[in-house]
Amino acid sequence: MGELKDAVFQVNSNFKFNAHNSLEDCKATREVWHYLLENSGDFADYKDVFMEKVELLNTKNKKYYFVIPEAKNDEALRKELKEYGVYWETKKQAWVYHQNSEVELPEFLKKFQQLKARDLPNYTKKYFTVNHPRLLSEKLKKFGCQYDRKEYSWFILVQEKDKKLPEDLQKFINENS
Repeated sequence: MGELKDAVFQVNSNFKFNAHNSLEDCKATREVWHYLLENSGDFADYKDVFMEKVELLNTKNKKYYFVIPEAKNDEALRKELKEYGVYWETKKQAWVYHQNSEVELPEFLKKFQQLKARDLPNYTKKYFTVNHPRLLSEKLKKFGCQYDRKEYSWFILVQEKDKKLPEDLQKFINENS
C-alpha cells in the first residue's frame, strides 16, 4: 500500500500538501476520495451511502460556543454548567455545549452570549522557563500565565496566529532567565 502523498499527487499534481498534519491529511484523503467517486465505476455505488453518512454526521451533533465571564469566579455557576454538559475548551477560550439535533437548546443556556465557531480564534499554549519560578509565581499569574503540572512548566495562552509572547511578558522573562 502506498503513501497518502503519492495517492494525492497521482490524482491531482497541483495539490499543495503538508504530510503528517491532521488537517492536511484529511484534505488530501478527501481529494483522493472525491477523485475515486467521480472517476471510478467501482466507487459509484458507495457515493450515495457516503453522502448519507456525511449528512447524518453533520446533523447529529452541533457545538454551541458561549461567552460566560461570570463563570470564572462563580463555582456554583460552573457546577451548573457542568451538570448541563457544558465544558471549558481552552483552545477556543469558550464554553462549549454539544447538542443532539433532536434536542432543543436548554433554556438555561439561552441567556448566555452565543458565539459562532468561525468567530473564535484558536489559542495555543506557549511554554517558557524562568529562574526561580516559585518566587515569581504571583507575578507570572498577573500576566495571565498558568503552571502546567504535567509539563512542569509555565505557559500563557496566545492566539495561534500571533505565536509570540506579549512584549511585557517577554521582557519579564528575559530579565528573569
